[in-house]
Amino acid sequence: MSGIRGIAAVVLNYKTWRYAVACVNDLKAQDHPDKHIIVVDNGSGNESAAELKSRFGDDPTVTVLISKKNLGFARGNNLGIRYAHEKLGFDTVFVVNSDTRVEKGLFTCIANTDCSSCGAITPTVLNSIGEPQYYPVNCDDIEKHARRTVGNLIKANIASLPLISKLYERYGKNPEDDQAPVPFEANRYILQGCAYFLTPDFFAHYRGIYPRTFLYWEEVDLMLMLKRAGLGTLCVETPAVTHLGEGSTKRAAKNVERFRLRQSNRSMISSLQLIFGMSEARIRRCIDKSPQFIDEL
Repeated sequence: MSGIRGIAAVVLNYKTWRYAVACVNDLKAQDHPDKHIIVVDNGSGNESAAELKSRFGDDPTVTVLISKKNLGFARGNNLGIRYAHEKLGFDTVFVVNSDTRVEKGLFTCIANTDCSSCGAITPTVLNSIGEPQYYPVNCDDIEKHARRTVGNLIKANIASLPLISKLYERYGKNPEDDQAPVPFEANRYILQGCAYFLTPDFFAHYRGIYPRTFLYWEEVDLMLMLKRAGLGTLCVETPAVTHLGEGSTKRAAKNVERFRLRQSNRSMISSLQLIFGMSEARIRRCIDKSPQFIDEL
C-alpha cells in the first residue's frame, strides 16, 4: 500500500473571500491529525486579501499567500501546491475550489486509501442540489478524449456564429450526447477538477500542474501528465465535497458563456503541445520555469 500521511489543502480565491472562509473552516474541522491549509488570494483586487489575513493570519494551521496579480487557475494553484510540497514537506495535496463545502471525515478516508500507481484521487463530489456532479474527464484513452475535446471546442466556435448556430441547434445534435457515461469503475482517467488530491506518486514525477493555461482544460492537461508518467487515477467514495458553483467565473464577466468560450480557446491553444505529444521531461521543465513562491513574482 502506498501510504498517505499528512495532507495539505490548497484553496484558490478570486474575489469570493466569503466562500473561501467557509471552505477553509470546513478543512480546519477535518479530524486528520496532520494537515495544513494554504489559501491563495489570486490578485483579487478587492477586500479579499485583507479579510483572509484578518481571519487566518495568526492561525498556525493556515497559511495565507497573496499574489498581487491574477495568475489564472493553474499557476495560482501551483503557488499553493509547491509551497505545500517544497516548503512544508507535504506529499499529498488537496486542490479544492473556494466555492465548495467539505464534509468531516474526508481526509481520514483518503489517508486510508491505497493510492499505489495513482497520481490523482477524486472524492465524492456533489452539485449545489446534492446530486453527483458530472465528471469532465472519464475515459480510458485520455489522448483520444483530448483530441475529441479539441474537436468539440471547434464545433462550439462554429456554432456560436449566428446563422450556423441556428442550423447547428436544428441539425447538429449528437445522438451520443443522451447516452449515460461509462461507469467510472471501468476507466483509468477520471477527474473532477473542483476537488482532487495529488498523491505521493504524482510528486515523484512533477512539482505542480501544467502552468500554461489561464482557465479551463486543467483536468485534461493533468490526465495527460499522468499518462506520460505511467500513472492512473482513483475515484473514491468519501464524505462529500459539495460544489456550490458560485466561484470566480461568475465574477469575471457579465456574459459568462462568451467568457468561457474565449478562455477555453486560449487554454486549448496553450495546451496543444501537451495534447499532441509533449514528453514528461519537457512538462517538468515547463513547470519548473514558472514561479515557485510569491517572492518570485
